[in-house]
Amino acid sequence: MSKKRNRGNGSGSVFKRRDDGPYVLSWYDQNGTRREHNTLQFDKQTAERILADKLSEVALRRDGIIDAKLESISIQSKRSITEHLDDFKAMLTALQRSESHVTRTKVFITEVCTKAGFVSASDISADGLNKVVAEMQAEDKAARTIQGRVVAMKAFTKWLTDHDKLAHDPLRSVKRPSTKTDRRRRRRMLLPTEWPYLKAATLKSGPRNGISPIERITLYETAIQTGLRSAELRSLKKVDLFLAGDKPYIRCRAENTKNGNVAKQYIEKNLAEDLRRLTANKTPGASVFVMPDPLYVARTLREDLDAARKAWLAEAKHDDETRKKREESDFLAVTNEQGESLDFHSLRHTTGAWLALKGVHVGVIKTVMRHSSITLTMDTYGHLLPDQHSEAIGVMASMLNDQNPLAATGTAGIAPAVQTAVEVRKQTPSDATKCDETTSECCEDASDAKRNLLRIADVCDGKQSDAMKAEIGPDRIRTCNQGIMSPLLCR
Repeated sequence: MSKKRNRGNGSGSVFKRRDDGPYVLSWYDQNGTRREHNTLQFDKQTAERILADKLSEVALRRDGIIDAKLESISIQSKRSITEHLDDFKAMLTALQRSESHVTRTKVFITEVCTKAGFVSASDISADGLNKVVAEMQAEDKAARTIQGRVVAMKAFTKWLTDHDKLAHDPLRSVKRPSTKTDRRRRRRMLLPTEWPYLKAATLKSGPRNGISPIERITLYETAIQTGLRSAELRSLKKVDLFLAGDKPYIRCRAENTKNGNVAKQYIEKNLAEDLRRLTANKTPGASVFVMPDPLYVARTLREDLDAARKAWLAEAKHDDETRKKREESDFLAVTNEQGESLDFHSLRHTTGAWLALKGVHVGVIKTVMRHSSITLTMDTYGHLLPDQHSEAIGVMASMLNDQNPLAATGTAGIAPAVQTAVEVRKQTPSDATKCDETTSECCEDASDAKRNLLRIADVCDGKQSDAMKAEIGPDRIRTCNQGIMSPLLCR
């Protein structure tokens, strides 16, 4: 019977495959797996020393002195960023991120790594990224432009850390720049008073960029009522329209939304009827809107807005003073006096702004706009919500001026009684004995007040006052050690 081989027992062998060839090593690792290694050496003693090193390493691994996980992380950290980017891109694709998002993220990471001189994953550092950010700021790059690069790099290093390719996240301490103080593009909403002019001018005009007037105005109204983005509207098919029933709505599939979630946006019945007529002759899989190239979508809206402004100015052509005032106004202008411009995405901004102006609860606005947090909703539309500060102050004032503030606690009348008690106790003994026969009624009233008053007692003090000790009988004031300041009834 053959003897069972003890694999991984710290032994190995040195041999040649050919008489004139180099020495080859054979040994078993800490897991019992047979390994071979061509030393490329023709000296046996040199080959044996290499084998000894291999066996020593096996012993260290078997005894737990060498951590296999840390060693794997060390190896992965030395791989090039290009290799890791391929894996990172595959991960984003598996998560069903849009193709444009995946491509943009890879471009941003490559750009930063090239500027910072990062070659391998272990080269990435917070100082290097901060240096790139400082250079971009010196070049007067917008905060949103810089933020996009920082966010992409932080997502990349977090993925490297989570997948054991780096021991720790080197960019964890790096903060993304704020876009609140440096917004290069500020969008304005379409004013409610501007919409009738835009609608009328659009319907009177001819096709623009391959879109008919009816389809354009339906597209604009759908964007305003749903808050869907340009790409999301472009992805809508006829099967995504649910126009029957009392609450018609539009569904945007998860793969076409920015946050990767299904969007269910309700619309008014009049718009539902317009969409039904628009798609009456289309197949279920056909696009709802025939939209031009993304670069021309905003241009189409601005051309309709320009036509609306011209029509508005033409209304005052016989009144020079009115026309002059209108020409100086920014009504229906692409850019207003605050430097805010209107593009197609402004229709989504109009959705939230109109809801806020109507006093809709901020939580509902967040749901309609599909914001990730209530903070984003408040930062964008909070200034448009009705100001309720003055009303809140009025509520507090009414509580402060309440003539009977303790009524709600069931202790109404305590405060006046306490005041009476304080006034009576202020009397000195001599004042209490000055009553003669003509004032005996006064003394009786004072005695009755003393017997029925309320007193605030520091019950942490277990001693009774002299006035209390002087009284005897059932009408004396009692105290109990409760450890709080409390009103005590005299019984």
